[in-house]
Amino acid sequence: MNKLISVILPVYNGEDFLDEAINSILNQIYRNFELIIINDSSTDSSESIILKYADIDKRIVPIRNESNKGLIFSLNKALTKAKGKYIARMDQDDISLPDRLKIQYNYLSLHHDIDLCGSWIQVFSKDINYIHKYPVEDKEIKSKFLFENPIAHPSVMFRKKSIKKYKNYKDIEDYATWLLNSHRLKYHNIDRVLLNYRYHESNTCKRDNSQKESIEKVINVFNKFFKVNYNIPKVYSKIFLKQEKYFSKDELRSIEVFFLNNINKFIDNHFIYSEILNNILKVYARNISLLSFLSLKLIIKLIYLKIKTY
Repeated sequence: MNKLISVILPVYNGEDFLDEAINSILNQIYRNFELIIINDSSTDSSESIILKYADIDKRIVPIRNESNKGLIFSLNKALTKAKGKYIARMDQDDISLPDRLKIQYNYLSLHHDIDLCGSWIQVFSKDINYIHKYPVEDKEIKSKFLFENPIAHPSVMFRKKSIKKYKNYKDIEDYATWLLNSHRLKYHNIDRVLLNYRYHESNTCKRDNSQKESIEKVINVFNKFFKVNYNIPKVYSKIFLKQEKYFSKDELRSIEVFFLNNINKFIDNHFIYSEILNNILKVYARNISLLSFLSLKLIIKLIYLKIKTY
């Protein structure tokens, strides 16, 4: 028997697209799953939609918060209820392709060293349609953490034992979690589209705000520890916040110079890190570019700093 997968679907006022999202999970080729739908005290018809499907399919586990608690609370509550060995995420306005769970389950079953796998996504709306191709291999993913979140949250499947709680950094429940666990976990993105990501005003605003807050959080930790007043220039903030395309060669070079002349100098002058981290950096340095190495170097040091002061 295939291992049970727990699909976690948080809902808040999701009536517009909730039917499509639920059906895309119920119609998966992989059948051995439970679908935990946690309603965060919606004020629209979401509850009736959820209960309608729960009556039809017993794999659905409906949960309702008595008051609006927010996304992170809902995700953590669902994690405590989940019975599966693997956890898959799903959002109320997205669509999982029929073979999504099967492909991710098979990958994690064959690659025991991988803790979490996401996928490429098809971004769509009335006016937009393109494929967002995330970095695939672990070292590529980790080297891009400072620039953007290189893992699409609603596309992920992870081992429950690996991630027991989403870290509470306001809205950035996924970015902070991947970042703070990256010293001990290994990531992978399936290099094909497994999820259709609906692009609209509400999720766009949230995405942009959380991205900005995430970068500011990293820089604030940096500033607090080194007691320096350092702000990312606006020109670089705009580059960091880009999620719709890959960086151009000129942009990459600009960021590289930025690291060489500023942040990296501060770190090398003020931060003494362990021999273990040094060895990790040496391993990565053999196989990745200077730019990736510099960003990874910063990330690993900041992660180490955060762990020591968490």
